[in-house]
Amino acid sequence: MRNIILICALCLSGQLLNAQLLPGSKATDFTMVGVQDTMEYRLYDFLDQGKYVILDFFATWCQPCWDYHKEHHLNALNYSNGPESVINNTRILGIELDGNTTKDELYGIGPTTHGNWVAGSDYPIGDLDKALADKLNYLYDIAYFPTVYIVCPDRTVREIGQLDSLALRQLLATSPECSPKLLHDGALEKISGNLVSCDGSVDFQVSIQNNGFEPIKSFELAILNGQNIISKKSFTDNILTFDTTKQNLIISGNIGSNTLDSVSLSLIVPNDTTHVNDIVKFPIKVYPESSAIDLPYIENFETYTSFGQTNIGYADVKSIDIMDFIDGVNGEFKVTGRNGTKTKALIIRPYYAYVSTETTNIIKNVNTFTNDKYLQFDFDYASSQVLGNQDKLEIVYSTDCGKTWVPVWSKQGSNLATVPQSFADFYPNAASKWRHTTLDMTAAKNYKNLWLGVKFYTDYGNHAFIDNISLTSTNIVSIAELDNVNEYTINTLPTGECKIQWQTPYTGKISISSIAGNVMNVLNVHSQSEIFLDTSFLPSGMYLITFINNDKFIKSSKIVISN
Repeated sequence: MRNIILICALCLSGQLLNAQLLPGSKATDFTMVGVQDTMEYRLYDFLDQGKYVILDFFATWCQPCWDYHKEHHLNALNYSNGPESVINNTRILGIELDGNTTKDELYGIGPTTHGNWVAGSDYPIGDLDKALADKLNYLYDIAYFPTVYIVCPDRTVREIGQLDSLALRQLLATSPECSPKLLHDGALEKISGNLVSCDGSVDFQVSIQNNGFEPIKSFELAILNGQNIISKKSFTDNILTFDTTKQNLIISGNIGSNTLDSVSLSLIVPNDTTHVNDIVKFPIKVYPESSAIDLPYIENFETYTSFGQTNIGYADVKSIDIMDFIDGVNGEFKVTGRNGTKTKALIIRPYYAYVSTETTNIIKNVNTFTNDKYLQFDFDYASSQVLGNQDKLEIVYSTDCGKTWVPVWSKQGSNLATVPQSFADFYPNAASKWRHTTLDMTAAKNYKNLWLGVKFYTDYGNHAFIDNISLTSTNIVSIAELDNVNEYTINTLPTGECKIQWQTPYTGKISISSIAGNVMNVLNVHSQSEIFLDTSFLPSGMYLITFINNDKFIKSSKIVISN
C-alpha cells in the first residue's frame, strides 16, 4: 500500500476493514532483522525478560509517520528507559510495514520515502520481507500509519498513539497499567460472497479469528434482517489464539424478490465481552426478471444516495468499502462532469480495499430484447495513476445471474489514467479530465435479465470515477475502441465548430455524417491529437463523428448539434 496520497492518520473505516487491535488482545510473536546491525530481534524474548515493548508500525511514504519520527520522541524514550538506561524496562522496535519497500528507501533513497529513517535512530528498525509484513499487517489489524502499540510482559497489547517523549516517560516511569486480558474474543475477519441474486438465494463464506487468550470451542453465526433472524447455525470447533476457521452460510429462498438494506451477520461466542468486531452490516439486492428495465436505460446517478436503490447495488462484499457515490453539488469535494457542470458520480477508492483483489459492482439489470440490430453501452470515466500503481478497471456483463462475467472493456495503470500522475487525491474538477467510451454490446442482446457491472482490481492507487451510463439499442454499428484511437472528447463551440481531441497522435480520416450515413464533411488527419470540424452549415440534429483508417470504419460517436 505505497500511497503517499493516503491520509495516513485517518482510519480506513468501513464494513470490513481492520480497526486496530482491541486493548487486552494477545500480541502475536515475530522476529525481525535490524537494518543497523543485522541482528535478530524477537518480541517474545523481550517480554519473557519482563520488558515492555513499543511497536512503531510505519511506512516510508507516510507523512505523519515521518513527522513523528523527526521529533525523536522514541529516541528520547530509548535514552531514558532503554537497554543503556538505569530504568531499563523498555524496548522499542521500529517496523516498516510496506512489504514492497526496499532497504534503500529506509535510507532515504527512492521516490516513495520522505528521508533517512535509519540515521540517528538509537533503536532497531526492521525492513520486513513482504510475507512477514503482510502477516503483521493482518495480525496487528493495521488500519493506518503510524500505529503505535505498547505490549506488556503478559502479552497484552493496546494502542497508545503518537505520544510525545514526556508522556512516554510518564507512561513507563513505573509499571504501566496493562489492559485486562481478553480471554474470549472472536472476530469476523473476512466475509466473501455475492450480495446479489435472482431468486433470493445467497451464499457467504466467513472467516472467524480468535483474538483472545482462550480457545473458542463453540460459536453461532446468525444473519438478520433488522431484528428478524433469517438464518442461524451453531458450530463446534477448537480455535486457538490467532487461528482462524472458515465457514459457509447460505440464505436459500428466504428473501424472495425483496431488497434488504439492513442485513447483518452476527458472531456469537460464549463469554465474549467485546462485540465491536462481532457484527458486519451489508445490503442484499435481488434482481428477478420481473424487475428488469426495458431499453433504453440511461442513468447519471444524480438521484442516488446508496447502492440499495433501484438497479444500483454491490455485487459482492469486497466492493462495500471502496465504491460509493460522491456528490459534486453538496459534497465536500466538488466534482465536475464531462459536460462542465457539477455532478454526482460513482467513485472507486482503491486504497480502501481490505484485500488486493477484484471487486464487482452491479449498475443495472435490463431486458435487452429489441428489434434493433445493435446494442451499445456508453459511459464517462476519469482516473489518475499514482506511483506506478496498476489499478485495473473493467466493464463486464452477466447473463446467468452473476455466476459468470464476460469482460467487454478493460484498462489498467497509465492506460486507465485520464490525467497525469498525481500524489494528491484525484477528483475530476474539469470536463477535460473525463473520457467518453462507447462499447459494442451486441453479444449481450436479447436477454430478459442482463446484469452489467464495474469490476475493479485494486493496486491501492488513486481514485477512479464513472458517470453517465447508458445502454441503448441502435441500427448503427458501434465499434469498440481500437489501440490506434484512444479515448476522445468532443465539444461543440460557439464558433460553429466541433472540437475533437484524443490522447495519442492518429493518422487517418475523421468525418461527420447524418444518422442515415450521409457524409457532410471529412478531414484528413496526419499525426495529430486534435481537430476543428466545421459544423456551422449543418441543421440542428443528431450526427455521427467517425474515425476512418485505411478506408476502414473503426470508431464512431453520436453528437447533437444545435445551430
